Amino acid sequence: NDFIAVVDLGKSMNINKIELDALQDAGSWIFLPTQVIFEGSKDGIEYKTIKVLDNQISPTIKEKFPKVFSSEEKAKDIRFVRITAKNLGVCPKGHTGEGQAAWLFISEIVIE
Repeated sequence: NDFIAVVDLGKSMNINKIELDALQDAGSWIFLPTQVIFEGSKDGIEYKTIKVLDNQISPTIKEKFPKVFSSEEKAKDIRFVRITAKNLGVCPKGHTGEGQAAWLFISEIVIE
């Protein structure tokens, strides 16, 4: 499944940076998201896209490593931040778990 988080900042503020930390550990069937979407809202109902980041790292890399998806796009008067990380879905061709469900591990969200 995709990861979707909505963070209520408690009051409207200007956003200077958003980060999402993810992990790839193909041996454990854990893969980076294929895409990360950062969105902002004043009311928690209507969201506007702040940044869309496509992952360019191959899911076939066997080493275990973290990756930070980061945006320094400025956004004004934001109270709610929605972060979506798209799951690879299934283990890729040639993987020992080929066709089986892939895991998505998120460790940290930073909003400044």
